Amino acid sequence: MYLQETKVSPEPPISSGQNRITGFDWTMIASDLGSYGAAVLEKLLTKKECKELAALYPEEEHFRSHIIMARHGFGKGEYRYFRYPLPELIEELRTTLYSRLSPSPTNGMRGWGANAISR
Repeated sequence: MYLQETKVSPEPPISSGQNRITGFDWTMIASDLGSYGAAVLEKLLTKKECKELAALYPEEEHFRSHIIMARHGFGKGEYRYFRYPLPELIEELRTTLYSRLSPSPTNGMRGWGANAISR
């Protein structure tokens, strides 16, 4: 009898946006959005995915606009808006998360507060 060698991946395999979000506590996320206007989804992306997306930042061709906050009196820092088409991972997560968070006819804006949208 031979034992097969099993390779262990340091990170879970990349899954679809829908699979990624199933384990989150959406009641807590809705509460955080209503209370703070933001919510943290820990480990939504793998370390590798984060590094890959961060590596795009210095490459102008991936972005449609670059905002330097000090120019607008908003303190220090900067951010960029991705150019369309969005990177596949961002598009998939955006579609999945927006569909989960968008107000439905049954809960309207009550579920997580109108303030979360208007901020």
